[in-house]
Amino acid sequence: MPNSVVAFYVVMGSILTIGCTPQEAFARDDSPFSSDVPPATAPIVELGPGPPLVERFTPVGTGRIRTLVKGPPSGTPVLLLHGATFRAEVWRDAGTIDKLASLGFYVLAADLPGHGKSKRTGHQQRDFLAALIEALDIVRPVVVAHSWAGAYTFPLIVSSPRSLRAAVLVAPAKMNRYIQKLKGNPLPVLVLWGKADKLISYRRATRLAALFQTSEVEVFAEAGHECYRDAPELFHRALSQFLLGLENSTAHGRTNLTNEARAARSFRGQ
Repeated sequence: MPNSVVAFYVVMGSILTIGCTPQEAFARDDSPFSSDVPPATAPIVELGPGPPLVERFTPVGTGRIRTLVKGPPSGTPVLLLHGATFRAEVWRDAGTIDKLASLGFYVLAADLPGHGKSKRTGHQQRDFLAALIEALDIVRPVVVAHSWAGAYTFPLIVSSPRSLRAAVLVAPAKMNRYIQKLKGNPLPVLVLWGKADKLISYRRATRLAALFQTSEVEVFAEAGHECYRDAPELFHRALSQFLLGLENSTAHGRTNLTNEARAARSFRGQ
């Protein structure tokens, strides 16, 4: 029997076992789907202007993690984490890497363990993000986590919120598992969701934001689960404004923000 046919029956069997559709399976907290199944890889193709996109491999635990890096190392680090069926290139293709790098941020988009070119690290999901941040030698990054990446991000938000500057939670999975532990969390958070999300309902957005002491929420009317791809301009505007707001809240600030960043600041004040 061809491997593709075998794979089809394995997946369908898993879905029938938990009694839900493929979309519902990914959204459930007890989903059997794992980020340890890598999709196909592809060569990097530079899409945006400015400095080149750099591919790096960093030892983490017993494996290695591949990141796509762009922007000045002196900028605030922004770590982009993809969903279960994607890899780091999704942030490049959506224009997120170029947009944030142009604003002076140090952008790192990671392939999660077992995805793309990353190898399994031997860490449990709850321990992986802290190990990755240490290995990348970045301090208090802003983590942007989409969907399945919530399984890696929520544990660190709960256990060590001070190790992050902020979090941007984009229709995150595993929210229900951490509701009680997140109440009153001090980490600044931006929650972004697509109203047309058929995988994880946008109605969770305000509930999630309310768990944090400082939070913002934006729901995009015409976007689905991958709202950064469905409504990239709106997504990047909300993300940029939030990140620049964090920069403004630091009295000493940074001097390496570009003219585009300053223009975006002016736009916020209108």
